[in-house]
Amino acid sequence: MKKIFNNNLNKKFKSTQLNINTNDKGKLKYFPAFSNEWLNSTYFYNKNNIKNVPFNFIEIQKIIKHYFAFFFKGDEYFNFFNNSPNNLLKIHISKANIKYTYNKAIITIYIINLEKNILLLNYKKVFNYYMPYLLNIFDDLNILRFNHIKLISQIWNKFQYIYNKEIYLKTLIIINKTYIDKLNILLKNFISFSKIIKINLNIYLLNEIKLKNIYLNKLSKLISKILNKKYVEFKIINLKSFINNPDIFTSILGIKLSKDNLHLVKNVNAILNRIKFNNKIFLKERRLRKSLDLDLIENKFQNLRILSNLKNKNINELFNNLYEIKLDNKSNLPNDNYYSIYNNIFNNIKYKKLGGIRIEVKGRLSRRYRADRAIFKFNWKGGLENIDSSVKGISTVLTRGHLKSNIVHSMYVSKRHIGAFAVKGWISGK
Repeated sequence: MKKIFNNNLNKKFKSTQLNINTNDKGKLKYFPAFSNEWLNSTYFYNKNNIKNVPFNFIEIQKIIKHYFAFFFKGDEYFNFFNNSPNNLLKIHISKANIKYTYNKAIITIYIINLEKNILLLNYKKVFNYYMPYLLNIFDDLNILRFNHIKLISQIWNKFQYIYNKEIYLKTLIIINKTYIDKLNILLKNFISFSKIIKINLNIYLLNEIKLKNIYLNKLSKLISKILNKKYVEFKIINLKSFINNPDIFTSILGIKLSKDNLHLVKNVNAILNRIKFNNKIFLKERRLRKSLDLDLIENKFQNLRILSNLKNKNINELFNNLYEIKLDNKSNLPNDNYYSIYNNIFNNIKYKKLGGIRIEVKGRLSRRYRADRAIFKFNWKGGLENIDSSVKGISTVLTRGHLKSNIVHSMYVSKRHIGAFAVKGWISGK
């Protein structure tokens, strides 16, 4: 036993250093939001409520659509225009995205108010049409008033009044009559001008009221009874352009095509021409080579053990220097480093830029009394391919098992006097 111990004691062992191998991990897959995959997302299990989810979704979609289309009671203008199904100048909404929790439902809606964009143009047109006319009438009234005062001052001259009494009276009657006529014209134009301004203001105020909590609380109480939830929260996103959501631009195109004055290719191209891509999007992408990316946290250090990477440093400095971000503990006010966190998070979100759009129209879209039946037209701008998987060679995620994660799809079904048709739309992000 002693011999074995002495032999092992004199043997020189090779020293093996631990934690010296650098990591060679690549970028992780980008996982888009889970809510983008399905319109209804449930975060709890209830056997009875899950059966009613499809039916509740249809009812909620109808209620929200009618909520954004309500108008003032007794107003003929709103009653005539807002009830017409072919009215484009209104608030267009997308399909509701609902998240169910145990006692709460979160509803996300994308809206665009096309009526608001045209109200300002209508106000300028009315103002430019009426104001010069009203100012001319004011000038005429001032001239008549000046002549009236001048005539009365001359009447005080007794000698002229005695000899020209009849002439003075006739001119006085003519001036008063023209003055009254001009004043009536002014009042009529001013009343018509004020009515148009009142209608535009009512439309603007009505659309603003719909987004206030006073009316949204009443809507949430109604929906909470349908969903059997205690709380209902709304997240309303106001879009700058209807191109950014396929539900909205397919419904707008479907309303245009359902009218009698059908211009199929013209209406499709009008939507595509609204898109303006950045020139950098069309630059040729290169396939990424597999190399060591030292910007990743996994490759900055030999391992991810805190104690081995500390090396007599403060642990707060280690965490703050991972992404070159430092927070000022002395002040609660946001500084430049605070905004760098926001920019870092925002830059890591993919599919923010519009990469392409595709529109397909199919159905009974021919003119009346013709032999041809269904018509199929399609057009696109940009591309729908996923740059990460097709060009860069990075593995990506498929939503629902077969859909690309960078594409949003929608379909709108409508009918005309000769048959039905459908509009499909795709939007890709980059």
